[in-house]
Amino acid sequence: MNKVFTVSGFLATIVIIVLFNHITGFELHTFSLFFILPVGGLLIGAGASAGFFYGQIKYHKPIRGTQYLVGALLGLTAFFGVYYVSYLTTYITPDNEINYSFKGDHISNFEIDGELITFSKYLEISNQAKSQFYFRGRPIGEGIETGGIVNSIFFYLQLLASVLAGAGVGLIMVGDRKYCDKCKRYTEQKELLKFNVDQYDQVILELTKSINNPSALKKSIEKLALKEEKVIAFTQVELQYCPNCYESCLIIKIMKLNSKSEFEELKEFRQFLSLKEQVAKSLIDN
Repeated sequence: MNKVFTVSGFLATIVIIVLFNHITGFELHTFSLFFILPVGGLLIGAGASAGFFYGQIKYHKPIRGTQYLVGALLGLTAFFGVYYVSYLTTYITPDNEINYSFKGDHISNFEIDGELITFSKYLEISNQAKSQFYFRGRPIGEGIETGGIVNSIFFYLQLLASVLAGAGVGLIMVGDRKYCDKCKRYTEQKELLKFNVDQYDQVILELTKSINNPSALKKSIEKLALKEEKVIAFTQVELQYCPNCYESCLIIKIMKLNSKSEFEELKEFRQFLSLKEQVAKSLIDN
């Protein structure tokens, strides 16, 4: 079944981006934010491999080096796939108008710089200076302004971004989940409590003391729970556990408001406390 998610996500990414380009006239796959961040490539890579990683997680298949390589290859292939589908759907009418409605002659019947426009030529002119289409010896349109060396740099930057996003989206989707090799499945997480960051040392001490006593641990959680609604920082305790063998631990995170008014973790302060099976079961059922 993972193949279904992989193929669906891969093809949907290409089709959606090409349709968006054709409908709006804006080439999303070449878009860079502030001329630096290659948004187009990131979208292609992330979309192309998201289905693959979703299937891996859904069917509890491990994600390791080989899987990240597959994600990178999906991003690479989808990047050229967007260009290829764009090439296949580019037509020119008798009035010399480029369209994507299959009206007129396909772009492969035209020449540029004395050569027929094959797919490789189409890629080439997408990354070079101003060029001119020719059809049966006649110039078509006003030519293509592509920006020479600068445009080539942007092209390869988008390509690299697509490859990296193809692999990187797997890391994002897996998040904090761990893979239980014994049970062949991913762990699950449950938020237990939030408490004031000023109580950090006290809370760690109390949790450590009651870590093997389910009733005492529950009382500690209830007693230490954060009462304030508006804070700029807090500490969060999560239970990470395998739903099959109940191998588990407490994850202690410090969360702080960032410049976007969103809470983000200060990962350098993360701590783990191992739990016994009966304690984990008690917290899961609670």
